[in-house]
Amino acid sequence: MVEIERVSVVGAGTVGSQLAYQCALAGLPVRMVSRRVETLEKGVANATRLLRRRVEKGTLSHEDCDAALGRVHPTIELEEGVGDAQIVIEAVAEVLETKHGVWKDIDAAAPAEAIIASTSSTIGISKLAHVTGRPDRCINAHFFNPVLLMDLVEVVRGPHTSDETVEATMAFCRRVTRHPVLVQKDSYGFIVNRVVFTAIREALRLLDEGAATAEDIDDACVRGLNWPMGPIRLADFIGLDVIHDAWLLGKEEMHDDAWTPTKALKEHVQAGELGMKSGRGFLEHTKK
Repeated sequence: MVEIERVSVVGAGTVGSQLAYQCALAGLPVRMVSRRVETLEKGVANATRLLRRRVEKGTLSHEDCDAALGRVHPTIELEEGVGDAQIVIEAVAEVLETKHGVWKDIDAAAPAEAIIASTSSTIGISKLAHVTGRPDRCINAHFFNPVLLMDLVEVVRGPHTSDETVEATMAFCRRVTRHPVLVQKDSYGFIVNRVVFTAIREALRLLDEGAATAEDIDDACVRGLNWPMGPIRLADFIGLDVIHDAWLLGKEEMHDDAWTPTKALKEHVQAGELGMKSGRGFLEHTKK
């Protein structure tokens, strides 16, 4: 198995930019690709701010910070960005059609032996690999957000993913100081989201039944299960539109009507009350 030394990240949003700089902190040169200069500039600025904050707190030296910042090379040219990569990690919007276009372009521009991975938390690799000529070298590598803080990566193999690709991806995650967990089957929600969405689903069903208020449901889970955050507040934190769409995907993939969005969830989404990002969801939120 060849050790991965050359990394490309396609997508410079929150996940993509933090992933690029996490790799850089581990000593790897990274090319970060976005079609928009503004997105690249914002991604660089946000990641730089987070690393500089570590320097201020004394958890990262000035020298290591500057070295990491210098290892990331932003570009708007896909061919330049992925032309010599050993692994290309896609981190674009969670829209299947968008990902299909990006994956086709990556497949055409990247070396034939390169692994193509997706950071998607909801779209399994079986829905992406077929648009490439290398399904055996395609895999999910779901780095948890925020990548610079959370160490979990769900590595999900598809029906055609080779053992070599799995082993190389797992080794790469460890190389960039993240903890990979292997999901052997491309299934809805992988591990964490499947469990979390189920907890949120049952909490919202309790709410629809009038069994308790949102505040009391959250209070019971925090105190009784020792959770840091109740499931309804967590739904607001994730975004009710994200929850709504994820459940519809679950209903389709699992052939299970239990994943039908609840009445209150649909009403909040239709009203534009999407949770913390809008200031209101099931709970009131003060923007800070």
